[in-house]
Amino acid sequence: MTHNARTGVRAWLPPLVLAVGLMLLMLPVFTIETTETWDQGWHIDYAAQWYYTGWPPEVIPHVGYHLLLMGLKNIARGVEFRDLAILVMISVYACTGLMTYRYLLAGGWGVSAGRRWRAAGLSAALHVVGPIMLLTLLNQNMYFGYVTPHTYHNPTSILLKPLALLLFFISLYGL
Repeated sequence: MTHNARTGVRAWLPPLVLAVGLMLLMLPVFTIETTETWDQGWHIDYAAQWYYTGWPPEVIPHVGYHLLLMGLKNIARGVEFRDLAILVMISVYACTGLMTYRYLLAGGWGVSAGRRWRAAGLSAALHVVGPIMLLTLLNQNMYFGYVTPHTYHNPTSILLKPLALLLFFISLYGL
């Protein structure tokens, strides 16, 4: 392997580890979330009903997620809606992590191997950091949700996250 090839592999390794790591980290969370009758389950059911009947089951103010699931179902007809939803959610996490990673490198972090790994680590940390709920420990009010800094039970909010980050980055560059 030539020096340039090794450098190229080293350059792609941190973001690859970041993306795969975030996907693997969130896979069990979304596997559980999509089986519950919370937002994830409801939105999956809405998309499936709309897909199979041709009509949305009710007035839905934000249809992007449902249209995405139905479009993927047209491509992968043998795959269940729940599995498509899990794929979308973990892919959004990977995409958002890579956006944060890219922003950190563009923000003067440079391109050395050490800085790439630090940017990948910081980006991963930003996706799992959350508030420490000391009072929750006292009353044993342990919610399944203190893993990430946003509501991962709501697929439309998760789908919005990379778009909101993109708008934020564009705004910063415009200043």
